[in-house]
Amino acid sequence: NHLFQKPDGPHIGLDLPAVNTQRARDHGVPGYNAYRELCGLKRARTLLDLQDTMDGSAIRASSETFESVEDIDLFPGIMSETPHF
Repeated sequence: NHLFQKPDGPHIGLDLPAVNTQRARDHGVPGYNAYRELCGLKRARTLLDLQDTMDGSAIRASSETFESVEDIDLFPGIMSETPHF
């Protein structure tokens, strides 16, 4: 969250996740739900439908941030997934 901050400098920098999210919006990148479908997963109708890729805390955080599952941007969506490897 402090991209380009100098180690001995003031506590300023760029919020890289916010920059990535805004960049995707600027370029018309489809949201997380569209990419779920592209990857062969069922399109989620509600936030609870995300239980196949996210744990409960990620779903709760998403519900506090986004009004609808369709509002989840790609970058925060993929960063909220639980790794399966």
